[in-house]
Amino acid sequence: MTGFNSKDLRHRCPRDGCYIEHLPLWDDLIECFPGRIRPADIDGMVEINGRFLFREEKGPGATVTEGQGYALRRLGRQPDTTVVVFRPGKFSELEVLIYDADGSTGYKPFTREQFKDWLRTWSTASARHGVA
Repeated sequence: MTGFNSKDLRHRCPRDGCYIEHLPLWDDLIECFPGRIRPADIDGMVEINGRFLFREEKGPGATVTEGQGYALRRLGRQPDTTVVVFRPGKFSELEVLIYDADGSTGYKPFTREQFKDWLRTWSTASARHGVA
């Protein structure tokens, strides 16, 4: 099961049932964690040559919760790991927040093409990573 909508996703609700009905039930696992901790999802992950990119998409004006922000910042500080959060922008096509070893950029305005260029740059650098 994929976590993104794609023309390649051929899920047929009448035949296969609704997507949400196919998601795993974790209710019995919640009691294993202290306090109000709940499992979270990340919308996408890419690995190229041992470098990881985690992608999280938010709705217009939405931001990461306090707990998710803490986790994403910590994840972004791991070696060879970058986390990118993006959402539709108020004054630009997109707003993009990047967590990496250098910290957080805060939300910055991007066009979709600029974001795609950023992803291509990350991919190209990752493809060269570790190549002697």
